[in-house]
Amino acid sequence: MENQKNNVLSSNKVRGLTSTCFLDARSVPYSLDDGFQTLRHKEFVASVFRTFGLSVGTLPNRIAFQKTFYILQQLGIDRKFVFSWHHFGPYSAELAQIGFSLNEGDIVNASILSGKEIEQFKELKKDNEKNSRFLEMMADIVFIKKNNPSIKKEDLFKEIVLHRDYLDDQNLFNLAIERLTRFNLF
Repeated sequence: MENQKNNVLSSNKVRGLTSTCFLDARSVPYSLDDGFQTLRHKEFVASVFRTFGLSVGTLPNRIAFQKTFYILQQLGIDRKFVFSWHHFGPYSAELAQIGFSLNEGDIVNASILSGKEIEQFKELKKDNEKNSRFLEMMADIVFIKKNNPSIKKEDLFKEIVLHRDYLDDQNLFNLAIERLTRFNLF
């Protein structure tokens, strides 16, 4: 553990995936005066929150929030959030900071998003809209495969289950692979 300006950092090594992440993004020094790009990110984050009914109120909601953005970015939405491996898979500290900075007015006044990537994301989640584990499974698959392109499907499943035994569902894994393959994410 390392302490830097009273912010707790965690460095995780996950079979070749190394990351340093803020454990609680609310404690990260952050200013919305960081420029136009940050404002554009905040507006976009609020729009995604509104479009998909996201929140950061509970741990499962925060996991779904991070995975939604990770997958949208992989589908081609160009936001350049930096994701690293964290306790629950792909995680962006900047994204968490922005998410915690939003208030209800930001979300209520945000635009509903549409477009190719939004429709692809909806198709990926079809019949699993309320299943945060499915979303987590898909994001983990994409992240691990992207960082280890030669990993075999069987080893990928073992790797996911090794870190999160609650994702030990071969049918869910197979469905995730099928959907991700349809959109060239696997």
